[in-house]
Amino acid sequence: MKSISVSVVAYGGRDFRHFDYLPKKDTILPIGSIIKVPFGKQKSLGVVLHTTTEPTSAADLLPIEKILEVPPIPNHLLDLASWLSDYYAASPKAVWRTILPSGLEQRSQLKKLKTSANTGHKPITLNLGQQKAIATILSGEHRGYLLHGITGSGKTEIYIRIITENLRRGKSAILLVPEISLTPQMIERLNLHFPEQLLVNHSKLTPARRKQVWLQAAQSERPIVVIGPRSSLFLPLHSIGVIIVDEEHEQSYKQENTPCYNTNQVVAKICELTKSHYVLGSATPSINTYLMAKENNIGYIQLTERAGEGKLPKVTILDKRDRHELLLPELTQAMRRTLQRGDQVLLFINRRGSAGAMMCGHCGETIRCPNCDMSLTFHGDIARLVCHYCGFKRLPPHACPSCNEVQLSFVGSGTKGVEVEIEKAFSRYRIARLDSDNGDIETIQTTYKQLQDRQIDIIVGTQMIARGLDLAGIGLVGVIATDSMLAIPDYSSSERTFQLLTQVAGRAGRSNNTGEVIIQTLSPTHPAIIAASHHDFEAFFEHEIQLRQRYAYPPYRYLVKLMYGHKNEQKATSHSTEIAHAIALKWPGVQVLGPTDRAIRRSGGLYWKQLIVKSKRRATLLDIIRDLKPGWKHDIDPTNMS
Repeated sequence: MKSISVSVVAYGGRDFRHFDYLPKKDTILPIGSIIKVPFGKQKSLGVVLHTTTEPTSAADLLPIEKILEVPPIPNHLLDLASWLSDYYAASPKAVWRTILPSGLEQRSQLKKLKTSANTGHKPITLNLGQQKAIATILSGEHRGYLLHGITGSGKTEIYIRIITENLRRGKSAILLVPEISLTPQMIERLNLHFPEQLLVNHSKLTPARRKQVWLQAAQSERPIVVIGPRSSLFLPLHSIGVIIVDEEHEQSYKQENTPCYNTNQVVAKICELTKSHYVLGSATPSINTYLMAKENNIGYIQLTERAGEGKLPKVTILDKRDRHELLLPELTQAMRRTLQRGDQVLLFINRRGSAGAMMCGHCGETIRCPNCDMSLTFHGDIARLVCHYCGFKRLPPHACPSCNEVQLSFVGSGTKGVEVEIEKAFSRYRIARLDSDNGDIETIQTTYKQLQDRQIDIIVGTQMIARGLDLAGIGLVGVIATDSMLAIPDYSSSERTFQLLTQVAGRAGRSNNTGEVIIQTLSPTHPAIIAASHHDFEAFFEHEIQLRQRYAYPPYRYLVKLMYGHKNEQKATSHSTEIAHAIALKWPGVQVLGPTDRAIRRSGGLYWKQLIVKSKRRATLLDIIRDLKPGWKHDIDPTNMS
């Protein structure tokens, strides 16, 4: 009797092991079929990987329990599952939890793709740069391309033309957007062009609806267009032509749970497996992506002009050193001028930041680690500033080490205070707020429509408003403070600061009026802020890449973050210290930093410690992960070090 080889979803080992079962009599199971099998004392879903040709003794194997009435998984997803397990040292359990939708066993009736009436759209005239970009991408000379276009350069229209051509060739397309940017604006644009082929996916779907989307992708008899966050990559499409990653630099493209994958890596692998192509689009590409393009590992396309008649806005930096107002008079006056002429104001507040970082109010310098060049974080329980990378500790200084002034304070975001201040100063204007507290899809839709219709005069928000909004009425962008961004204890804090400032500045001047941007900061001479004020990506890259090389950060070293929690803090510390010594002894070529407390020191009843390991070889880090004792978590290629 023939047997089938199955990847069992419940298997939690770190290898992509297969288990053999007996199929039901007279049943043909295609590769990729999803079944239910006995596994230990439980029943688990499983995915058929292959069938044996040699007869097998029925006495040695258990029979399968059930065959799910869903289409088989495409071959490229089977290969991808094996690769994810190996490349990110993840168990099949973690991998299949990522690839398969919840609710697969629920009975459901397949609904057709939602058809919307195409209200028609005026054809947009492309400039020469856009035309050349489309021709280059469609030539297929490279598997992947970086589309590096300044804010407002018309990247979305290029995406639409690329998708249109792939549909004409009988190929489906995936357009990835950061979850937070899944606004009606992009869906609206795509729906005008592909009203009967658009499949919208997002993280707020119920399990039943998630299964519906999965089935629609699997059973569509014609090419379709999928728009959604990173999880859309795992929909079972059978003929992929192109994958587009919009705002490729965004943090939300990094999976925080095992497997801790980087979306761009997965996109490249899928396109390799399906012989399709990919486009990474951004006005502020990540350091790693830009370096890949410079080294000709992917194609590079640059757009230096805004589409239509829009011009890049004028940027002014306001020095907040020795000035204590929340809104400086220069910003308040610019707001009044903008509102009086009938334009809208966008105010950006960075909520994410380290309230425990110490900064000088006179010179703007942050107290940093001498070993890692990271902002030190204050820990009140030990009254020390601590480096979350290497564990370096020091007493908070009485005076600034740079300028010897005594204006040291802890930096934070001050969101509430800004809102109150604006409401007092501009009470007769219509003010709205958009951030993670009220950032559900319905609120985003309503707010965007109100902004379009000029029913809002001042929009206040966090990172959610830093990208995506294409509004002709925004005449002024005000950045309240940049310093909490720079103070985040992370090797990429300068990169994120530059990206956020450039992106939020790009909301101004999108019509034929030149917009204005005002940045308030305690760090007016910081290279990231200077480069963002000049819209100069190249200058920022050259400065940042030298720092990465000097301090041995990516792309010059591979990193893994190892995390361990225990209900007894002393045991958490001693065990982490023991593992750190063991790693350094067994792999002398690596650098082990820590153990240190995690940014959130205690969660889930456990005290958490972490190690950072640097290596010139990624394979060495995978060996270290596989050698870990149970209880350890890992994040290889981390983008967030806290």
